[in-house]
Amino acid sequence: MDPSETTRKFVDGRKSPDNMLCYDDTYTPDDDDDDDDDEFLPPAFLQSNKQNDKSTKNEVSSLNKSRDGSESPDLIPVKPYYKFTLDDLCNDHKQQVEHVKQMDEIHEELKNDIKHGGFVNLLNKEETEPDDSFTDEQRNMLKQFEVHETTLQHDWPGVVLFKQENFQCLFSNTVHPTHCGFVSTNEGSRLEKYLESLTVDNYKMTLTSHLHHRLFIKMKNLDKLLCWVFLQMSISMDEDIQNGCKDLIMNILHTQSTDEDITTWTPSFIDVLSVLVNYGASLESLLPSTDIDIESYRNRLLRQPGYVQQHQQQQPANIQHIDIDVRQRQHANINLSSKYWINNLMLVLKVLTKSLNGQIGRYNAKDTSLLIFILCKILLEPSTKTCAYTMEVLQNCLTVVINQYTESDWSKERLKLCYSLCNISQHHHDHSHLAQLLPGGERGFYLQQRYCYLVINTIFTDNLKVSENELDQFEICYLEKFINSIKDLLETDPYTVSSVIRLLDLSVGLSHSSNNTKHKEQLRSLQEKLSRIKVKDSIGMLDRARVKSMIVMITRRWSLDLQTVRRKQRKMFEYTSMDVKIQVETLKQFDTDDDDDDDDDDEDNNPCKIRKLSDNDGDLIDK
Repeated sequence: MDPSETTRKFVDGRKSPDNMLCYDDTYTPDDDDDDDDDEFLPPAFLQSNKQNDKSTKNEVSSLNKSRDGSESPDLIPVKPYYKFTLDDLCNDHKQQVEHVKQMDEIHEELKNDIKHGGFVNLLNKEETEPDDSFTDEQRNMLKQFEVHETTLQHDWPGVVLFKQENFQCLFSNTVHPTHCGFVSTNEGSRLEKYLESLTVDNYKMTLTSHLHHRLFIKMKNLDKLLCWVFLQMSISMDEDIQNGCKDLIMNILHTQSTDEDITTWTPSFIDVLSVLVNYGASLESLLPSTDIDIESYRNRLLRQPGYVQQHQQQQPANIQHIDIDVRQRQHANINLSSKYWINNLMLVLKVLTKSLNGQIGRYNAKDTSLLIFILCKILLEPSTKTCAYTMEVLQNCLTVVINQYTESDWSKERLKLCYSLCNISQHHHDHSHLAQLLPGGERGFYLQQRYCYLVINTIFTDNLKVSENELDQFEICYLEKFINSIKDLLETDPYTVSSVIRLLDLSVGLSHSSNNTKHKEQLRSLQEKLSRIKVKDSIGMLDRARVKSMIVMITRRWSLDLQTVRRKQRKMFEYTSMDVKIQVETLKQFDTDDDDDDDDDDEDNNPCKIRKLSDNDGDLIDK
């Protein structure tokens, strides 16, 4: 194919005014039969737009003519169009200003709401202004579908006793045996002299060396030494020292209990009180406020000489020995008490339980009552929830302490103890929790029953109007007067009613399990009246359903107990009458020859019959 022919068909490099390539109009694909010419053809989409290219060429040519100065008859003047006018800009500005103003108002409102509690406060906020869009009938219908937040709590609120800022306010782990009154005599052994001159650096080596406990028993000042070991066990952060002190005291107590000539050592009430105050508790929170001279106990507390003033001046320095985990919890504003005194307290209570076990009258009646009150308050301490075996250790210790009363002291102090326990807390859930943890036994049941009755009476009457005679002669029928109050309180405060139901069950206790017919009839009457309380189930108030479930469970259990326990014990000859006279008849023996012959014949015929002894046989037996 001739190159000139190709140049004629496709003008290369010649551009139109609109910067587009121009193609020759005279060219058609049929002019060339050679297959190689196909590579010079334009794409199919350009061929389809051929007519559009022609129109574009005509417009461009007309524009060129107008540029040369000649008028084009096909050119029509176009009116200019402006996208933004002054009016439109002004309207947009006004709308923007109003929008920004509304956003600023919403932003300020949100900031104020955050300061006052955020969304939680808005959800809990009650609507004070009535909505006029609903009628009274519609409002009542809407109230039926309103969902109330549950108020029943699983955990008791508790009473905080131990505060972190008062920790180690009386003594620290640097307390010396001489501070407890331990002094070696001239005739003392080397061990006594060594303990008297003991330094703080040698405490761990001495207490964890597992010296034989019999070396300490012969010491004259053994009580003072055990008091120092007891204090070290209560305050030391080293687990080796804690276990070493506990093992030493337990071995000595075991040896003393096996020897009748030796009196078993027991930590004094002031020593126990000093340990609890050193954990951060105040005397006002530990002791009851009535009929107690707190200042006299404050002056008797054990203090480390020269330590109180140093502790006040260097309060943060006492936390240096605590591990890194505790420091992190301190920065997180978490109470450190449950971290570093709960294990020590459990060891103190175990030693106290061991020393009092099997002993009566080691404490006087007043100190015993105060110790029971303190242990009950520790049961309500929130920090005790962190340890699984805390409640068990406290209950065991409380059981041993209650048995310290003599019979005469128990009859005098039991009613006073019931009255004092009613002031241990102001919350009904604390009282119901404490009543469940009181120990068993005759004394524990007596204390539990009267204590629950006093708490229920306090909830519904706001004051104690129970006389000592009424409290001492308590009966189940006394509880029936609270049934109507339970009905009224159920609509407004189901949380309090749940605690009352538990207290009601504990006040009944096990008195119906005996064969006392009077108690059973009283329980049957109380069970019928309590089961008549009609509780309306509501989807919006689930607390009522939970209280109803508690009532049903208690009444069913009472009914089952009454059906299971028999009215009286079955006796032998139960269906016989004492008026029947029994005649006793004796058989007369006739000694005849005929009878003897008959007996001889019977003996021969019956081999199992016992033969009659003759006189000769009797003589042989005597010989």
